[in-house]
Amino acid sequence: MISKSKGQYNLCSNDMEWCVSLRLPADAPQREISQTWDLDDEPDVDDLPPSEVIEIISQRLEHYLFSTGREEDRKVIAWVRANAARLDAEWAASEAEQIPRRIVRLQGRLEELHEMQEQPCDGIEDRLEATALDAVGKALAKDQPCKP
Repeated sequence: MISKSKGQYNLCSNDMEWCVSLRLPADAPQREISQTWDLDDEPDVDDLPPSEVIEIISQRLEHYLFSTGREEDRKVIAWVRANAARLDAEWAASEAEQIPRRIVRLQGRLEELHEMQEQPCDGIEDRLEATALDAVGKALAKDQPCKP
């Protein structure tokens, strides 16, 4: 739903930039809204819900003196703001679903590292699992997913 990547997004320049994109559901006015930033001005969107990411995108949009798509983007921003609770709940549910899979992947990597080391990192798996399960519980308690 939310992505941040580094690349060349300006066809008239070879400069690298950051691009933050917010993919939207089918009932949104468009499928995605995004903005770019200079490489030395990296936006911090890690672990932010769509309602906060859209504000970062909105601020960036208003930063430009000229923007040919500004009015259309403003309509999309207004739609995201009006649907923020739903989008945030869907985002939180998706993030919570990913945590158990990440635990399994990290435990597999730890097992590989244990085999490569003479002394294993005793207790790390238990701490990792407890921390992740606590995070899942908090996320689910805070944001219940919306039912269609």
